[in-house]
Amino acid sequence: MNGIKAFDLKDADEAILKKIFLLNESYAPFLGTLEKIDNLKRLLSMSKYSTYITIDDEICGFMVCFDEKSSYESKNYEYFKKKHNKFFYVDRIGIAKSFKNKGLGTFLYKKIIDLTKQLKKVDETAESLDELQERKINLTNSLNKVDDRVGEIATLSEQYSVEE
Repeated sequence: MNGIKAFDLKDADEAILKKIFLLNESYAPFLGTLEKIDNLKRLLSMSKYSTYITIDDEICGFMVCFDEKSSYESKNYEYFKKKHNKFFYVDRIGIAKSFKNKGLGTFLYKKIIDLTKQLKKVDETAESLDELQERKINLTNSLNKVDDRVGEIATLSEQYSVEE
């Protein structure tokens, strides 16, 4: 997809942070809810790398990542911290629903791979990247199942209206 621009999320203004926050919350429970925008700011301050992407000035996705030096407290993050000396942990990726299935998740994952190579963490991240790819596939499948279920429920509710 052409015209994708990436920006540092730590440099985002309040209006952009609000949109990112709402995008994050729209994926609950798949992405942990942040409850308030201040929690997003705290998350970003701890992150090693965080970015948001736009197409034609419209925010279409974001990503927040940590490395092994972060003070982030998450069971998943702690798992990686115990297993690897050096790693790059993708905490969350969110793509706006109107931009799903357009290669934006792939675009963000390629940015991660490029960044880890630049940071010379490739030696110990190969397994982690395989795990990330597996998690991405599992998450995509889960999201597709939820989308399918929501469609089924909407169809059923149209077919069987409940009268009081």
